[in-house]
Amino acid sequence: MRSVSPQDSLLTRFGHFLVDEALQSRKYCTPSLNRLAAFIAIAMPLSIVVERLIAPEAPSTASIRIVATLLCFGVVAFPSFWNKRPEAAAIYWMFAVSFTGIFLFSCLLFLNAALTQNISHAPTLWILQYFVALFITMQVLSSPALFAVCWVTATAASASPLFVLENPNWAAVKMYVVYPAPVILSALVFGAATARNSSIIAREKLQTAASIGLNIAHELRTPLASIRAFSDGTNKHVPRLIEGYRKAVDAGLVGDPLNGKQLRNVAEGMRNIKNEVEYSNTIINMLLISTSERPGTTAISETCMASACIREAAQRFPFNNDVERNALRIDIEQDFEIKGAELVVVHVLFNLIKNGVRFAMHSEMPEVLVRATASGSDKMISVRDSGPGIEKHQQRVIFERFYTTQGIGQGTGVGLSFCKTAMESLGGSIECLSDGATYTEFRLRFP
Repeated sequence: MRSVSPQDSLLTRFGHFLVDEALQSRKYCTPSLNRLAAFIAIAMPLSIVVERLIAPEAPSTASIRIVATLLCFGVVAFPSFWNKRPEAAAIYWMFAVSFTGIFLFSCLLFLNAALTQNISHAPTLWILQYFVALFITMQVLSSPALFAVCWVTATAASASPLFVLENPNWAAVKMYVVYPAPVILSALVFGAATARNSSIIAREKLQTAASIGLNIAHELRTPLASIRAFSDGTNKHVPRLIEGYRKAVDAGLVGDPLNGKQLRNVAEGMRNIKNEVEYSNTIINMLLISTSERPGTTAISETCMASACIREAAQRFPFNNDVERNALRIDIEQDFEIKGAELVVVHVLFNLIKNGVRFAMHSEMPEVLVRATASGSDKMISVRDSGPGIEKHQQRVIFERFYTTQGIGQGTGVGLSFCKTAMESLGGSIECLSDGATYTEFRLRFP
């Protein structure tokens, strides 16, 4: 969802709302949209021929059908052009769907009714094809609000020719347009209420992810608990074992004794096992809270320090090499207290550091700077990377759940969405700043 300035007019906000809804609807129906548009682009010219052969006396709508054909052709003919201009693509797509699915068939209904000579001979096919077109359009425009706006606008536009026709058959218009209106409106309301829109799809994805996360947590926690119990038990005896080993070495009972460093590695290795178990449990907890609706709300009474959260996230991050490790810099200009669960804040920073490190590696001088500042009531942690940046149109949607710019299997679209939800649950906020070329900076503001 794009940010809205208080200075924006009501009309501007409404336009932003429509574009956002169109972006979401287009995103969720893209797999079937191109096939549907291609089918319509082929079927429309054929329908012109069929119409002239079967009903030559009916009013010609060839010009409207040709426009619908060209609009549908434009949807599928230039994929690379639209991919680079998602907002323009969404607006064009919204207009094409409204014109083809609503305006065209509304015109057919209105004109056929207005120009018919005999009401008794008027076929119910007019209303049936109108209903079918509305049903398909409702499925494509998965947002009820977007569909309502498009339906009202397109229907009003298609009704305008009635007022310029000479002697239209108003009795037929009433019978086939006005009288069925309550039924049409009821069907639209019911369809909008039961449609599998984008919010329902996102909720279903979240529920699936949460279910998978719970299963993973259940399957992993049991062996991890066993490993931790073994580590705790062994750690109790390691000092005595090392002491006994040293006495055996002193007594000349060991032919090739371990040196001091090797003995320390044995002791530290057992402690590392315990630490890795705790880290694995932390990752499981992060997975579970990433798929929850309101992470962190139950632990709002906890407090932690910003510096501790930053260092914990950096310590837990699994760097692949020294280049990634050296790219990360921490700058605590002013430490401050955060009211909220440390685990939640650490996970937010972990996600931002992960993204920053990955994209910073694309620059000649990779750098990820994590800075904590506080001035009065303004408490902020920023994570800035030297990567290629995020384009303006992506900055408005990157916090939406399941939105990802990466390829299939490379990103879930949950990380930044979790960050936003977590910060809001803590009473704070997150914003993204980028020039789309040389840097990206995420700012976390805390109450």
